[in-house]
Amino acid sequence: MAKVAMTDPKNLQVIERRQRAVELRKSGMTLEQVADQIAADPRFGVPNYGASSAYDDVRRALDQLNSECSLTTAQYRQLELERLDHMQWALQPKIDVGNTRAIEAAIKINDRRSKLLGLEAPLLLKVEQEMNAHIAEFVDFVRMHMTSAEYDRLLDIVEMMPANYTVPAIAENRERRLEAECG
Repeated sequence: MAKVAMTDPKNLQVIERRQRAVELRKSGMTLEQVADQIAADPRFGVPNYGASSAYDDVRRALDQLNSECSLTTAQYRQLELERLDHMQWALQPKIDVGNTRAIEAAIKINDRRSKLLGLEAPLLLKVEQEMNAHIAEFVDFVRMHMTSAEYDRLLDIVEMMPANYTVPAIAENRERRLEAECG
């Protein structure tokens, strides 16, 4: 589809009409009222402008605005970090004199910043490693108290779990079992 030049008078008229439709809608008018206002305005030259046209114009104007304003994840993260910095700088004079509410607010800001930057991920990894160690101990204990067939059934069930839930110790045992079967 060919793109119409922004300086084309007809295109500028459409853009202006859509902006006007959004303004009228924001002011609380119904689509019918917006349509009546636009149809009566000689600048736009659309005497047969109806509610469905008003709806289309408002939707297209908002879609265009949304596409122009959409941020990438990195841009959004940077914007949020700047907002957090601004909040923290505003609190700093109160923090310097020991205001406990300002200190608590700063701690919450720092928590939010840590989450935004993914600084808590190493903690989650440590917890996951500890869980895997405990589960491996449990698997060893269970293996001693199960028949071979029962243990094989347990391994089959574990294979159905998503990869991020598979415990390395169980996966290693499964690999050993497959190696023994294959040769």
